[in-house]
Formats: sequence, structure tokens, C-alpha cells
Amino acid sequence: MEISELYRIVVLVHGELVVNMVYAEVGGEDHEVFGAFSGLNAGGGLFHQNDDGIVVSDDPGEFQSKLTWSTVEQTFSTLEAERAKFEEYDDDGELIGLNDIGFDFTSGSTEDDSGVLEVYSEGASEDFVYDCQDEWNLDYYKS
Repeated sequence: MEISELYRIVVLVHGELVVNMVYAEVGGEDHEVFGAFSGLNAGGGLFHQNDDGIVVSDDPGEFQSKLTWSTVEQTFSTLEAERAKFEEYDDDGELIGLNDIGFDFTSGSTEDDSGVLEVYSEGASEDFVYDCQDEWNLDYYKS
């Protein structure tokens, strides 16, 4: 299974990474959405959306997909690798923020008056931030 279209969302508050999210629609016309996210002080997780709604977890076994387990595992592995492409880690493996690739993604965008910088790839939906924020210990709450 290949992911043809990947969507990204990055949110910084006063320069600190609070949301790094990637997701993809998988399965053609009757697609499901699979995603991975992280943020400083919030850890990370996975999400899956189908006709029954969205489920947020760190265990892909909790998701009810019509795809094979192998495809679900491969999809999340790919998404987590894509998410990590924007992240920088310290020597202990702890997330410390965006790396140069992540900062390149945010270049050209401007913080609002409260210090929030939200950047969405073309076609990315803020709905997934809303959907995940109640299920995840975000340091950021989009109202």
C-alpha cells in the first residue's frame, strides 16, 4: 500500500512545537483516514477515521479498519516516519522541536498576535486538530 497524498499540520506557540501531524486518506473513493501526531509535552499518538467516526489511540489494534492488519501496520509505520522527518531529538531520544526540514515547512508563515503559528499543507483540514485535541493531552487547544 502506498500513500499517494500526505497532509501535514504544524502548530508552534511562541516557537515551541505543540502539534506535528501527518495524515493520509487510504482506500480510494470509500477511503479511511489514518494519522500520526506529536508535540512537546504531549507525547504523540495515532488516529483513524472511518464512517463510524474518529478514534485516537497509541495502539493501532484499537482501530476498526476494513483494510488488512498488515496494511494498517504499514500505513502507520509510514506515517510515523513521515511525522518524524520534521522533528529534532536530543541525545536521550526526547523530542526537542522542529528540525530544519520542519522549519522550512513553516517559513513564510506568520505568528498571530498571541504567538500561534499554524501551517497546513495544501488540502489539510484543521478538523483533525479539533478531533484529536479532546483525546490527547495537547498544550494547544484550538477553539
